[in-house]
Amino acid sequence: MLSIDCLLKHYDIQTNPAFAKIIMALQFPLFCFAFALVFWTIYGLIKMNRNWWRYLIQSICIIIYFFLPSLVASCLPIFNCINPFNNGKTYMLVDLNIVCWDTDHSYYLFRITIPAIVIWAVLAPLIAYIFIFK
Repeated sequence: MLSIDCLLKHYDIQTNPAFAKIIMALQFPLFCFAFALVFWTIYGLIKMNRNWWRYLIQSICIIIYFFLPSLVASCLPIFNCINPFNNGKTYMLVDLNIVCWDTDHSYYLFRITIPAIVIWAVLAPLIAYIFIFK
């Protein structure tokens, strides 16, 4: 089994595992896009098929709709903050060591999570819709 917590400790990466999981989840579809691009480009060159880009667009649309629910779900825990100690501070539910709205939490929230939700929940389906019904 692969544990992200152990992987981060082994390579001495200072990013909190809760944030690293969000980043890794957001990167995986990009690798799938790159694989689809390479695959369909090679297919087009070997088969001398000029319509290979249509297969690429179809693959990208499938990847978008396949990963959309899990990507948005992986971004949402950063918003789930609780106050378990009644001390006036809120903490992330997935990791009670992370104080909500401090510098690290705000950085990952505003620079990674909110743009990712906008891209994956709004723009990606819109782009896929445009390509499908074009």
